[in-house]
Amino acid sequence: MTLDYDTDRYDAGGSSTTPTRKLPPSHLLDYDTGSYDAGGFSTTPPRVLPASYLITAPEIRICDEDYIPRIVLDGYKNLTYTERHRNRDSWSFEVSRHSVYAQYLIKGRIIHYVTGSSVYALIIKQIDATRDTITVSGNEYADDLLSARIALVNVQDGVGADEIQDSAETAFRHYVNGNIIEATDTYRRDPFLTLEPVDYGRGETVTISARFENLLDLCETIGSLGSIGWRSVVVDDDTKPWGWKIVMSVVEGNDLGEVV
Repeated sequence: MTLDYDTDRYDAGGSSTTPTRKLPPSHLLDYDTGSYDAGGFSTTPPRVLPASYLITAPEIRICDEDYIPRIVLDGYKNLTYTERHRNRDSWSFEVSRHSVYAQYLIKGRIIHYVTGSSVYALIIKQIDATRDTITVSGNEYADDLLSARIALVNVQDGVGADEIQDSAETAFRHYVNGNIIEATDTYRRDPFLTLEPVDYGRGETVTISARFENLLDLCETIGSLGSIGWRSVVVDDDTKPWGWKIVMSVVEGNDLGEVV
């Protein structure tokens, strides 16, 4: 059974049976096709760092195959980051094709974007190369993960849907938690994503019934009905081998358009 993170074909096929196919290591997984990326990462790259690892903003750190942000990318240009209140953030930048760091920019790889006091986890989704320039683009990691999941909780029980009537924040957390963080099928869980520890019950009351909906679309609906959005930031976590995690939190307010 082929796993396709973009269409969640594994989810659509059901999760009542244990998959027999062993997943490739996630750092080798091409999220667009569910196969090994043509760029490859079959060997551990040399851990290249600039002479100084001083934190400046904005800064791009490339994670290695163990998800540890070891490489600070120098020489990028034309960086854009489009922040959306309740949909996928998108980003892009350019780097010289002759850069020593170009070999580490591989589809499916996680990079950290440091701006001010905030750190965001991004995932590389597209690489376009010309003779002299490589354009790298993608989405914020947690947003992309939402788009790769569907609502499966309770679809085979009772009314065949996962229903909730509560504050928008509580509903949002309910679906993210049930379909990713504490999913009954551990195959669907993610090692990086967590929710803000406290549910503050923010937003208006919503009534939601979910059955096989795309999780990003579902969260967008909850946000629109309940006047909330969400943000996801990277924080230190010494309990993780890679030293960090992503904390997703709800923010109140209406969508006033994209912020670039």
